[in-house]
Amino acid sequence: MAEFLVFDKNHWMDMLNAADIEQMRARYPKTWDEKYLARYRRGDIIEVRPDGYWTGPKALKFNREAFKVVCVPGIAPNQSFAEPKVQVRMIPESGTGKLMSQETLLKRSRWRFPNTPSGKIVTLPTMSAVQA
Repeated sequence: MAEFLVFDKNHWMDMLNAADIEQMRARYPKTWDEKYLARYRRGDIIEVRPDGYWTGPKALKFNREAFKVVCVPGIAPNQSFAEPKVQVRMIPESGTGKLMSQETLLKRSRWRFPNTPSGKIVTLPTMSAVQA
């Protein structure tokens, strides 16, 4: 079984209206759009651990206001579930003309749980994470 630590609150950027977003875009013209797209969203998988890591007798505590633990039987704990979604582009290096790779963070988490039952520790019968 794998235990997923899932982000379970609204990010402050989600509370902004269109005027606030334009104001932030004007204040930070080069970085705002990337930061906005790379924010954590409710349901994003933050960390994946083996059975009992957050729910067992020697479990570590977690911030119950910001996170939820989702236990899924039959799934091996694989760290690829917690990897971010990045875009890799080849761009010319200044002065030399050689190509170098540049990574842009598109989403903080590639996988997410769109809907999970209420409660801070949830056991699901099957894998219900989807690629974001």
